[in-house]
Amino acid sequence: MSPTRFLRPPLVWLVLIEAGLLAAIAVIGWHAWQARLAAPQVVVAPAAPRSRAGLPSGLGARRSPSPAPPVALPAVPAAGPTPSVRTDPQFLSQQARELNRAESSFEDLQWRMTSSLVNAIRYYLDHVVLPAVQRSEQSR
Repeated sequence: MSPTRFLRPPLVWLVLIEAGLLAAIAVIGWHAWQARLAAPQVVVAPAAPRSRAGLPSGLGARRSPSPAPPVALPAVPAAGPTPSVRTDPQFLSQQARELNRAESSFEDLQWRMTSSLVNAIRYYLDHVVLPAVQRSEQSR
């Protein structure tokens, strides 16, 4: 088998297209992963100027007021509880009953299929294979 057989145009184009699609999927996945890991943005509010109205005249002139520390405000409002499965007993017992009902019907279907298959094999053996073996033994 020669390697030039694999370099025919339809196969080459299909391989190149597949490689391009795989690269595009990898880039999209990488960007999605990086967006998920990005740190949340924090907005800093400007500090409000302090008033010197209540200070004695000598104190306000000598000191320069120290700026107030910036207040960090979250860019996104606080999130509520994270999505999860409910854990109250009534909900869990209802889910368990539904799961057991579905599992029971699946097991019943599985048993009916298995017993039908066993009956079909027995019928084939009794009515096709066994008579053919008996005929061949009688003819000897």
